[in-house]
Amino acid sequence: MIMDGSIMFSKLFLLIIDFLSRILPIADFDFYSVGSTWRAKKLGFSEGTRVYMTAIIYGKPKIGRNVFIGPYAVIDGTGPLIIGNNCQISLHTMIWTHSTHPWCLVGEKARGRKKIEGVVIENNVWIGAGAIITPGVRIGHHSMIAAGSVVTKDIPPFS
Repeated sequence: MIMDGSIMFSKLFLLIIDFLSRILPIADFDFYSVGSTWRAKKLGFSEGTRVYMTAIIYGKPKIGRNVFIGPYAVIDGTGPLIIGNNCQISLHTMIWTHSTHPWCLVGEKARGRKKIEGVVIENNVWIGAGAIITPGVRIGHHSMIAAGSVVTKDIPPFS
């Protein structure tokens, strides 16, 4: 298996952090957020953005300033994905821009076909832990998505 340098560094970093968290008597220190600003810069995201080391980022999403992407979030930028400024994406949140369900349901003749739809998350949006954002959704500015929600339709601003 071939890995690029940033993936190898991330894995090594997590191993070291895990080891340190077990031997050091610092109970309230969040070791996993230490490299979050560095990782955001490495991914080419805007100023003030933080991405936890355990978050999974696919493709090339366009992410605004001062965005927080929490631990174990899955951000699918293989289709068009735009996240505005000052957004918070909590832990275990999943944002999808594609679906492979068509070929799963139809069988081999549709294999390789993906349904790709963009997702837009406007400025000042908070997405609670474990929320799932499905392809083709637009979330309006100043909105809150409750923890555990499954968003299948557009959300108007100030919701």
